[in-house]
Amino acid sequence: MKGYKWPLMKNTLSFMDRVKLAKFILSSDRFTQGKRVKEFEDAWSKWLGCKYSLYVTSGSTANFLLIASIIEKYGLKPGDKVLLPACTWVTNINPIFQLGLTPVFCDISLEDYSFDTDSLSYIKEKHPDIKLVFVTHLLGIPAKVSIYKEYFPEAIFLDDVCESHGATINNTKVGSNSLGATFSFYFGHHMSTIEGGMVSTNNKDSYDLMKMKEGSDNEATIIGYEAGKGKRTGKRGKGVRMDDEGREGGGKRGKVVNETDRANIREKRKE
Repeated sequence: MKGYKWPLMKNTLSFMDRVKLAKFILSSDRFTQGKRVKEFEDAWSKWLGCKYSLYVTSGSTANFLLIASIIEKYGLKPGDKVLLPACTWVTNINPIFQLGLTPVFCDISLEDYSFDTDSLSYIKEKHPDIKLVFVTHLLGIPAKVSIYKEYFPEAIFLDDVCESHGATINNTKVGSNSLGATFSFYFGHHMSTIEGGMVSTNNKDSYDLMKMKEGSDNEATIIGYEAGKGKRTGKRGKGVRMDDEGREGGGKRGKVVNETDRANIREKRKE
């Protein structure tokens, strides 16, 4: 094997891909959320076999939006435990920390680079209160999700399929039956939009939450603020002006607070 080099990824864009890109840039007057985005989302959902898909800026963004929507939909609390494989991408781990959850790592099987079942038995004993399991389908190899569910039947299961587009289990594409599955179109992956990602689900509530959060919570995290305190309007991101005494409507000395701050101020006033 001496002298061989095995790169992690190579550029998948052909010369004609670049020609088409140049033509689009020179002829279009809209470069974000155009009609082609919706066409792509619909085509992806049809190909995968799911009901809803949301195109986003990256697989990392897809992971963040999915976790954030699950926290809100299922009422997860700060500190709740999330099971992750020890071999995964940092972009699966970052949103767990960013959103206040606690990661619990499980050793992997060298057969499929996903959870080792002996380790799962140990974790089940030590951490019976696992709330969420974030499965990574690594290097095109589908993980044995149905087996993992036997260890944590009450947990919520999500799928990172960013490296395994089209992988199948019993002739069904991975992610098609998931509560939430993420995909990446980074330039070195199976197919590329240069940068970009998709999050797919069969749950309308989760889909709607992620569409709302696309412009609020995720933006807040990117620019360094806390999730739920984004600048744009949304259930978790919108602000209400209050003055220093906690009265809504505030004047020159007032500040903009979100719904959580607003509730805390009201509680303090009751005291």
